[in-house]
Amino acid sequence: MVKAAERAQTKGQVVAHFSSEIVSLLKLSIPAGAQIVLSDSTIKHIEKSHPDVCHLIDEIPEIMSAPDYVGYSLKKNTVDFIRTGKMRIRIPVRPSSDCIYFVRSMFKLHKRDFERLIRSGSIFLLESNKKLL
Repeated sequence: MVKAAERAQTKGQVVAHFSSEIVSLLKLSIPAGAQIVLSDSTIKHIEKSHPDVCHLIDEIPEIMSAPDYVGYSLKKNTVDFIRTGKMRIRIPVRPSSDCIYFVRSMFKLHKRDFERLIRSGSIFLLESNKKLL
């Protein structure tokens, strides 16, 4: 039987891992250390659908390893990694049918949407990165 880690390597580039802090904060059933994969098809999607952020594709591993905010949507079964600063970036991650966690997109998060997520309590500031904000 092929392990999820081995399958992930054949489907794209591993760009991050779920930290124990994120798993605990969001109360996820994902094991800490689970890999997050960026596929070529997602890169093409970002370049085509979100050209205003495609220059940041190479920064995905950095953004995901130290996001400012994270959130989880049960309805979409999506974990969001959010970086704030000059431009707010949102990177949604969802599992595939064979439990490989994939970056699904990367896009600019508009101020009104960011503020709505804060007000609703849908995203959480990571304590480890609090000093950066």
